[in-house]
Amino acid sequence: GEVLTVSSCSFSPHILSVSQENKKPIPPFIAFFRVQYYVENGRVITDKASRHLYYCHLKDQVLRSQCPHKEEIYFLLAAYSLQADLGNYRAAAHGGKYFEPHAYFPQWIISKRGSPYLLQHAPEVHRDQRGLTAREAELRFIQEACLLDDVPVHLFKLRKDKKEERPTVALGLTLNGIHIYEEVGRVRQLVCDFPWSHVGKLAFLGKKFEISPDGLPSARKLVFYTGCPVRSRHLLQLLSSSHQLFLHLQPLLRKLRQIEEAEEKKHYRESYISDTPDGDQSSPGSVDSGGAEGGGLTRRRRSRSPPQLDSCRGSARSRRSSGSEAGSGQRPSGEMSVDGPSSSSDGDALGRGDEAQRRG
Repeated sequence: GEVLTVSSCSFSPHILSVSQENKKPIPPFIAFFRVQYYVENGRVITDKASRHLYYCHLKDQVLRSQCPHKEEIYFLLAAYSLQADLGNYRAAAHGGKYFEPHAYFPQWIISKRGSPYLLQHAPEVHRDQRGLTAREAELRFIQEACLLDDVPVHLFKLRKDKKEERPTVALGLTLNGIHIYEEVGRVRQLVCDFPWSHVGKLAFLGKKFEISPDGLPSARKLVFYTGCPVRSRHLLQLLSSSHQLFLHLQPLLRKLRQIEEAEEKKHYRESYISDTPDGDQSSPGSVDSGGAEGGGLTRRRRSRSPPQLDSCRGSARSRRSSGSEAGSGQRPSGEMSVDGPSSSSDGDALGRGDEAQRRG
């Protein structure tokens, strides 16, 4: 079960149909596929091609991202992406304008900082990734990109009232639960955050979609309108399958975090003698050995942020909390409810009912 990944492909001319009227071939069309399930750790995607396409999708999402309070992450993401795409930084080959800023930074950063600033400082962070393979750079990009709130999320437009002319609410399906956004002056603002552990029940009845927070009376449930029963069913099925995947991946993600932490500790305990240029001896993580001439006892350096930006060190280790199970309840008549993790043919099982099963 691989994560459905994004790609765009044009079909080859030999499979195109021919117009019956003028016998001319129909131009190729492009089919776009989007990620169905987001995962914060690319190592759970075992297929190399799928993992690369997932990286490509996140890269495109990052270019559309709007998180100005996390500006330093975009520089680190650009560095990982440059390392994955171009390999190690080489002064001879990568001098001057060796990349297009708009291919690695969102437009708002380009407008704020200017292309000359990015072309001057992004190579510094790229240089710090020396030694990373393309696979390692893509994996780090995936983890870091998932720290941006508007990257690993599916958005669904909803109405607060069935008489509204246009949707004013957006439901966001995230890595760990559900976000509810409202449009205020054409700006999307987060108003509710429901980790899976705080979701008691999800249900739909026709065009109406209901979210019942765990531990609150039924009168406190949130009611929205999708505009179409088919859309309501699709949304609930996606929420159900996403929650089941979330529960299924938690043991694996915990194990991967333990392995990564152990590798990182070992990585930074290693020291070696190297002929380090004078300019690098004063960099973070370097220690004067007092030994070989022109050399230094140096620890592997971690990524640095450009000037005037907060340090992005250690951000890859600050993962979102794992969350837990959602609540139980009876299936309402004529509705699909979220009340147990074992999947059914309708994809309507989701909740805390699996706690006893997993403990057993």
